[in-house]
Amino acid sequence: MEKFGAGCTYSHKGFQWLLMHWVVCKNRPYTIIDDEELIEVFESLHGLPIVPCMNTLTGDIKLTHGM
Repeated sequence: MEKFGAGCTYSHKGFQWLLMHWVVCKNRPYTIIDDEELIEVFESLHGLPIVPCMNTLTGDIKLTHGM
């Protein structure tokens, strides 16, 4: 509740990292990022989230894991 009261903590880089982490750790398909309903959920939580495309997410994962 304290975190909520402090205001929004959204950042593009943080959001992108959390998506990458979720896809990798929960073994989700990269294509899930392009799912329209999932994007609607993101938009309901933050008015204008910058959702990376599948190719950006894939590149981030490769960069992070030294592939």
